[in-house]
Amino acid sequence: MDFGDELIDQNEPQFTHGEAVEITGVPSLTINNWRQREIVELGTMHRTGRRLYSMLDLMELRVVGELSEMVKMPVAKAAAAGSWVRDRAFWMSERDETGELRYRGTKHEVRDYLILSFQDGQHKIYREKGCDWLKNYQWAHPIVVVPLDDIVTSVLKSAINVLQREHDSIGLSNSPKSASPPKTKAKPARKASPKKRSGKK
Repeated sequence: MDFGDELIDQNEPQFTHGEAVEITGVPSLTINNWRQREIVELGTMHRTGRRLYSMLDLMELRVVGELSEMVKMPVAKAAAAGSWVRDRAFWMSERDETGELRYRGTKHEVRDYLILSFQDGQHKIYREKGCDWLKNYQWAHPIVVVPLDDIVTSVLKSAINVLQREHDSIGLSNSPKSASPPKTKAKPARKASPKKRSGKK
């Protein structure tokens, strides 16, 4: 993936904890709780003592957050399903023999989905492509469809916006300040001297 003239490594830990919260929408306390309980192992501890997240970490975190919040799926099971978004993100970022992105996001693109159902008191997850899967199953209860491609695209856009914001702020801080002309004190206006009366009448 390109950012300006630079190639973005989706595996590179470069987003802070606060940026992870902003991009994924998962609350800070929730992320910390999952890490302390060792349910979700995401992010890399930097030598400065801060935990940094890669784009792939953020994609997985977004899926886990939505599955656990929206359908109340156990976090451990949601984390197992979240790894699928990494595979999809890798595929979407690959280039074909002409150098073009394999995935262009057109309406004719075959998309990836996670299909969630609740059977026999347990959450079931299936990964499917396109829409043909609608013919392959028979459900007597509601299902939840998670659009993996749209989640990957959404996280990428939000992450790039954060990188762009940082890039712009660095550019502003390094740009020379425009020289302003020295301020001069305004001279007080002269009082008009009274006219001398002539002795002639």
